[in-house]
Amino acid sequence: MFVWCPWNVTLGGPDGSSGKIIFPDFYDGEHSDDGTLWTFYSREGTRLYKAKDPSKSSYFKGYADRSSDSAFHGPITIDTSFQTSVDFTCETGVLPGHQKNMLAKYTENFPIFEDGDFRKMVYYIRATHKDLDDYIGYDLERK
Repeated sequence: MFVWCPWNVTLGGPDGSSGKIIFPDFYDGEHSDDGTLWTFYSREGTRLYKAKDPSKSSYFKGYADRSSDSAFHGPITIDTSFQTSVDFTCETGVLPGHQKNMLAKYTENFPIFEDGDFRKMVYYIRATHKDLDDYIGYDLERK
């Protein structure tokens, strides 16, 4: 599993530099140097679907640290008007198999990530939220 956040998660945590993403049902994997992309490995017995009905998904709780400095919160303000399928903070994805070295493979095979900057991952996992245009600094007309 991977989780992408539009901010550097490592800038969170109690001391402002030890932030991380935690999913208790998964082992920690790796994270990108820019702190936006994190990988996890499933524990034995962890399934993404319900055993009795594979058409139903399982849900897993996790959390991502966010810096106490608002300059490092990313482009999204979290408040009570948050709307599912409209607003987002972090995004999750699942790749088949046990993908070790996923970050290295992405930087080797996708030119947009070759410099280790995974902030542009949003273009692969979701239609761009209007607030991300300035944050990412990527010209959609050039893609």
